[in-house]
Amino acid sequence: MVQENNTLKYVNFDSEDKNKFEDIPVNNGGLIGYVVQTGELLNIADAYLDKHYNGTIDTDHKYRTKSIMVVPIFRSTQIVDGSIISVLKLVNKLGEDGEVIDFSDFDVVVIQSFAVYCALSLERAILLERNQKQKMLMDVNVEMIAYHMTTSPEDVELFYEKYLSSPEKNTVNPKIYQDWLFDTHTIKDQNEELILTIYSIFQEFKFTETFQISEKMLVQFLMTVHKNYRTNVQYHNFSHASAVTHTLYLLLKLGGLEELINDKFDILVMLVSCICHDIDHRGTNNQFQVSAKTMLSIEASDSTMERHHFNHTINILSLPDHNIFKNLSKEDYKRALNIMESCIISTDLSIYFKKLKSINELGDRFMNGEDLDLVNNKRNLELLHGIVMTSCDLGSMIKPFEDTRLIAEDVLIESFEQGKKEKELGLQFTSALVDRASTEKEIPKVQYEFFSNVIEPAALALVKFLPKAQPYLDGVQRNKECWRKLMEKKIEYSIGSHNNYY
Repeated sequence: MVQENNTLKYVNFDSEDKNKFEDIPVNNGGLIGYVVQTGELLNIADAYLDKHYNGTIDTDHKYRTKSIMVVPIFRSTQIVDGSIISVLKLVNKLGEDGEVIDFSDFDVVVIQSFAVYCALSLERAILLERNQKQKMLMDVNVEMIAYHMTTSPEDVELFYEKYLSSPEKNTVNPKIYQDWLFDTHTIKDQNEELILTIYSIFQEFKFTETFQISEKMLVQFLMTVHKNYRTNVQYHNFSHASAVTHTLYLLLKLGGLEELINDKFDILVMLVSCICHDIDHRGTNNQFQVSAKTMLSIEASDSTMERHHFNHTINILSLPDHNIFKNLSKEDYKRALNIMESCIISTDLSIYFKKLKSINELGDRFMNGEDLDLVNNKRNLELLHGIVMTSCDLGSMIKPFEDTRLIAEDVLIESFEQGKKEKELGLQFTSALVDRASTEKEIPKVQYEFFSNVIEPAALALVKFLPKAQPYLDGVQRNKECWRKLMEKKIEYSIGSHNNYY
């Protein structure tokens, strides 16, 4: 078999040891080397009359080669590149009387057909060997990644001892966060204190009791989720995920969503979806993945990042001591993953735009007194999940305007970084928003249009299902008006200037 180092792995099937392989240089002459280099089939009546024949093997084995056929075995892609995977050598065909005779034309046809099957078998063997090596490498990588991406039991113990080993140590009371204007970005410690805040939100719903989740497993899950958000990403980081989770908490406790859903299972899955919805975000959007032909886009060309976030969450749940769903029944476990996938995918704004008409139609029917039947009607539940997840994802836009303005700057800084990457890769800009030169001075206009075309329609749809969430819509419209006034002032806007523009 021809190897990458331009040698031929040779085995003599007439020898006593058929498992003994020798490496023969292809370029050392000889009939085999000639066939490998030319791809030509040789059928020779007397080997010693051919100038390419090397009789060394005969001398070593005290043998006399006469008739010989050397057949190239082409890869299945030979029509494209003509590459040879191996060579068949047949020596000294015997006639009926035991005498050496020539190989016939019919022999050539038979052996060429046989060579095709040899090629398929060899390629399959090579593929299996490569797959085995890749699996071994993948196992090593998974083990390595699992070690680096997970929170160690020691760190979990330290966190638990510091904050949760007794009731008085947990100073976080989620009820103080039941305020539409509270912004989780203002929490000073965006690491442990933020994790503790999210933990306390989960605990307020008594999930550990209802679903038999150990407190330490919940801590380890949340700490590992925190660890898997990239710290070098300006906006799509753990702070954003926490803000999204907090918005869901507000909708549940103040907006009437808890009463509408009336299902702790559904609430648990939605909260997990919120905290994980952007996990391992790279600071680049779906259009970038497709345009740059990244590995993620090869795995999924639609909702690329959202599918990655979901898959990454599944990876974390599969780690030891991380599966907070492990005590669910098999049927509920499958349902939890289906809901979580739907919720995370729905944060893709392209999905939101496709479903907005259906969401509004369902909202209108609900306002007219129709029962949503969320238990039995999966489509209605999926549409409700969709508008809730989109609203949570945009929830930072209802905060006091100065907070909202700074968050909008973070979004744009991340977009501009993507634009720099696109320029470095020689790609066309995937959006005008990634071009800092043309966008920065127009930020008030850009934001006003974003509020008008994306955020406000979502808020209007949301309150059809949740009338108590009117403060959410009020916050959106208040900040939209602020951006409108800034736009009309035609100010020279500059990111990071720390000016109080309004």
